[in-house]
Amino acid sequence: FEPPIVASTCLQINNWLFSYRDSFDYCIIDEASQIMMPICLGPLRLCEKFILVGDHFQLPPLVISPNAKGLSESLFKILSEKYPEGLSELTYQYRMCKEVMLLSNTLVYNGKLKAGNETVSSRFLPIDNPHLIDGYKTKFLDGQKDWVRVILREDSKVLFLNNDKVPALETAFNDQVTNSVESELVKIIVESLLACGVDESSIGVMSLYRGQLRLLNRLLYRRKKIEILTADQFQGRDKDCIIISLVRSNPEHNVGALLNEWRRINVAMTRSRSKLIVIGSRLTLESSKTIRDFILLAESNGWSYNLPENAEKMYKF
Repeated sequence: FEPPIVASTCLQINNWLFSYRDSFDYCIIDEASQIMMPICLGPLRLCEKFILVGDHFQLPPLVISPNAKGLSESLFKILSEKYPEGLSELTYQYRMCKEVMLLSNTLVYNGKLKAGNETVSSRFLPIDNPHLIDGYKTKFLDGQKDWVRVILREDSKVLFLNNDKVPALETAFNDQVTNSVESELVKIIVESLLACGVDESSIGVMSLYRGQLRLLNRLLYRRKKIEILTADQFQGRDKDCIIISLVRSNPEHNVGALLNEWRRINVAMTRSRSKLIVIGSRLTLESSKTIRDFILLAESNGWSYNLPENAEKMYKF
């Protein structure tokens, strides 16, 4: 008996089960742009034709050894660039509202992406009872702009929250970079959304820095259904609302290596279906071309907001 379809990882092709069938008409490899070429070639020797599915504008294969950097270029990327006539671009997407889609279209995909239908294009995060946060206000809000109300507007689908005036400076210790004030701002945003009726499972929190993730996990330990992950861990996943803590904020305006990786930024900003909230320091982040282009796009569309001084103290949950 030869099973008509066999599903496997690339590394499982030497499993004894393949003794029942060792040749196929077609081999389809998903997420091929994340697979190192030697690993990708393994299953291809069992087929007559193959189809690679992926996006080399997102995360490449993970290669740690400096002696193997050549393996960071996937077979998918090599073939798509050498044989463009064999490339079929799937330009209709069914995840992001048009505002979030505009980011990736402008920053990465040269306007090629299109919403699959009007429902996708116009989707938003329902926030039915924004007045329910009034009981959590503190004296620090007196006479100040209520920045949380801006976030709770249903038409605020993309927001860049500049924390330079708060202020929210990073802390570096043993190669770990964290930003405690920024983590408090994330907590206020999360708790405000929940207080207004947004479901925990609809929210994802992201940072590119693992030290910041540990800090956020401690602050949000009661919120078991909220996923708090790196951009790499979020690839292939999505949420109705994504909140991104960019962390870096320092007098030297040093943005670091992680935030200069445009493919990782592309993954981070395309995980949201309805609302994307990005928190960071404009003065520091504009040192990164990709982030600077995002900030300028946000400003040109009225999506940028300067947080007031002591913003992290204006609500207490």
